[in-house]
Amino acid sequence: MKKLLFGAVAIAALMTSCSKDDAKNAGSFTYDGKSYVTNYGVFSVYGTEETEILLTDKEITATSLADTTMRINGVDIALQLPAITPGTYTFYNRDVDTVEFDATKHFNYAAVAINYKLSSDEEAPEATKGTVTISKSGDNYAVSYSLEVGARKLVGSYNGPLKRAPNQ
Repeated sequence: MKKLLFGAVAIAALMTSCSKDDAKNAGSFTYDGKSYVTNYGVFSVYGTEETEILLTDKEITATSLADTTMRINGVDIALQLPAITPGTYTFYNRDVDTVEFDATKHFNYAAVAINYKLSSDEEAPEATKGTVTISKSGDNYAVSYSLEVGARKLVGSYNGPLKRAPNQ
């Protein structure tokens, strides 16, 4: 199981913030029969190999990161591309899939965190199957996903700005 990337994105997003208006009703997801809001979105780019999108219920700020008791609910999606590229991506399982990995069609990491403590090193449940669709209109992104996390369904969407981490 891959270590959850939430902490890395949260630290990278230290100076990133959304206004309260930007975050109003931007998104939500359902996991294990319960619904959660995801009104904040940030992304980080790691070289030319990966772009990570983090959708959460709380704004990540210097104050919130300093709070060692802060917990978030969110979804973490990683694309093996150097930028957020609109398209539909299917989960790629290296152990099962027989076709070659194609970064323009596949993704191989997504995770869900429920009541996740930002200051921890805990791992979050990872997706094992599903699709992610991304589109863009002006400064807003629409991200929808339907994933399987073990035997559980993770379904959600986000429609709003994705703020790039300032140290990127």
